[in-house]
Amino acid sequence: MEGSLVTIPEFRRQEAGIPSDARAYQLIRDQIIPPGVVVRLGRRIFIDVNEWEKFKRLGGKSLPGGWRREAH
Repeated sequence: MEGSLVTIPEFRRQEAGIPSDARAYQLIRDQIIPPGVVVRLGRRIFIDVNEWEKFKRLGGKSLPGGWRREAH
């Protein structure tokens, strides 16, 4: 599906596990929601729903080692 960008409130309506907008923004800042899913246009932040679904299908592993980052 082309044009699958949604705002944070729309994303929260689709994902029941995110209780507030503030929590969604925190997940983005902490990169729990991976950078490939987040699209920034100026100061606005959107979620690419197709990339989010792909991320979930892969088991939620966007970084090597799952949720942990490797030491550099």
